[in-house]
Amino acid sequence: MKGLFGLKNQSETPTIGRCIKIMMSSEKNNPFVSIIIPTRNRSDILPYAIKSVLDQTYKNLEVIVVDDGSVDDTEVIVINMMKNDNRIQYIRNDISKGACAARNLGIMSAKGDLISFVDDDDQISINRLEILVAHYDDQYSLICSKYSSAPLGGAVSKHRITTKKISLSNLLNKNYIGCSALVSKQKIMAVGGFDIKLRARQDYDLWVRILDEFGKALQISAKTYYCDKSSERERISNSKARRIGVIQFYKKHSRLMTCHQRKNAIVACLEANNFNPGFLKLLVLLTWRNRKKVFGLLKV
Repeated sequence: MKGLFGLKNQSETPTIGRCIKIMMSSEKNNPFVSIIIPTRNRSDILPYAIKSVLDQTYKNLEVIVVDDGSVDDTEVIVINMMKNDNRIQYIRNDISKGACAARNLGIMSAKGDLISFVDDDDQISINRLEILVAHYDDQYSLICSKYSSAPLGGAVSKHRITTKKISLSNLLNKNYIGCSALVSKQKIMAVGGFDIKLRARQDYDLWVRILDEFGKALQISAKTYYCDKSSERERISNSKARRIGVIQFYKKHSRLMTCHQRKNAIVACLEANNFNPGFLKLLVLLTWRNRKKVFGLLKV
């Protein structure tokens, strides 16, 4: 029977090398994870996002709430939650600097080797981190799951989970990763974090840069992230920022795209700005993937 440090009997003296090896193995199997939640003036729904992280079956974590200049009672609510759980960290910008700057501040403050993100109006399944950590492999640039626009009910089944690799080429076709992933802090820092100059597609941009630098990502088939697309709240996908952001994204990453991907990206820019350049120009841009958007633009 093995005792402390994996020794066959307690009288056996452990070597320093064996102790270090066992501790390193424990950290690898149970890494400390930092979950970053940027927020601004959403004190009514923020607690649900925080609670979905605190309720995780995976316990070795911290929640970093970055308050980007809220003028409601966000600070009071988070501080009260901190009294009941010391895993919550609260950081505040007195003047709003934007969601990207808030996320970067959270990244800089993170104690975990692994980082993930949750938007203040979203929630995650109770065992999301347990599943992602179990599948995490540093040979991949990051690990992600599928996401749902419908509320998640309880734990996600860990049986019959399949995985697939996402290449940079796949990602340039579509943001299969979504707005959150599990990724090492080191890799995020290596590519410079979130680009505060982008008006939209900031998470998409970060994933592109990470995959361009570190190779393929791994996606699990389970839907563990709930993305709230309620029409009651303004989301960037419906805003002026999106119209600018899709153009910024194209200009920044067009060099990585194939001819077809550039056509699809240009059509996305036209659609976001509700602009019809004319039948002949749209015909040149037509691909199988963008056909519905092109036909939609013909009606503008």
